[in-house]
Amino acid sequence: MMKKKIITIMTAASVLMTAVPCVFAEGENSGSTPAVVVGVETPDTISSDEHEIMPVPDGEIPPVPENIPLTPDGAPVIEDTGANSNENMPEIPGYQPAPEIPDETVPEEPEVDTHLLYEDTVPVPMGGGNQADYHEMMFTDVQEGAWFYESVKKAYERGIISGMSDDVFAPDNTVTAAQFVMMIYKAAGNFISAQQRTNWYDEAVDWAERNEIITYIPEWSFDAEAELSREQMMLLIYNYMVYKGYVTMDEKSQTDLSQFTDGDSVSPYAVTAAHWLTKNGHIVGDGGMLRPASTLTRAEAAVILMNVLN
Repeated sequence: MMKKKIITIMTAASVLMTAVPCVFAEGENSGSTPAVVVGVETPDTISSDEHEIMPVPDGEIPPVPENIPLTPDGAPVIEDTGANSNENMPEIPGYQPAPEIPDETVPEEPEVDTHLLYEDTVPVPMGGGNQADYHEMMFTDVQEGAWFYESVKKAYERGIISGMSDDVFAPDNTVTAAQFVMMIYKAAGNFISAQQRTNWYDEAVDWAERNEIITYIPEWSFDAEAELSREQMMLLIYNYMVYKGYVTMDEKSQTDLSQFTDGDSVSPYAVTAAHWLTKNGHIVGDGGMLRPASTLTRAEAAVILMNVLN
């Protein structure tokens, strides 16, 4: 029996079968065309009678069995059997396929209402910021040329005041203590948070009390819903300016109101406030009178407050 040398050649067909040994005879077949042995790997010595010898011409690839489907570029087709899908899972007692996970989407944030609500309900700049950033003043009862027009316009644009409705400011209505404190609160750069209080003005009043803008004294007990008198308004503005640091220690002791014919009718608790405001030109009086016990309108409150802030 003739010995043969085994040389293994890997071809493209190795994708489908194991290493295919090629056999050369040392004698008459040495250096001739290689042959492919179909079968398992053989030992160093095999018999030509035990294996079918299939000659393969030089430079050619052994043919792939005809029953293997190929792609146009000659690669074997791999079929998707669905082995990894829930549909083809075997029925196993107690087995529950994993539920499909829906696409997680981030919910859109609700549009922020930046409109300042009304002073007789909840005067809230809901999104924060000055109203001028979002709305043009649309009050039909604040006409250009009116003596209070510029002050109301500026106060509205700075988010300090709002209307009784979208288009009504009600300049001749009497201002309440709560409304005026809310104006001061906004003038200080504060914004109303989400309302969780009983009254729309509670947050502003609490702030004013903490900062001694509202002070409870024997002569005047603050009532948020009551009409505000002129001397009470002067005290609130003065206390706010003290809070901001605009009043000197020396000014806190000055009380002269002799230039006004009714200066001596100002309540003791408001004398220093009236002096400071008149001395600095924020209040000039009405015909030489301060009218301290009189109420004031929303238009007057806006004008006086803007005079101080400017």
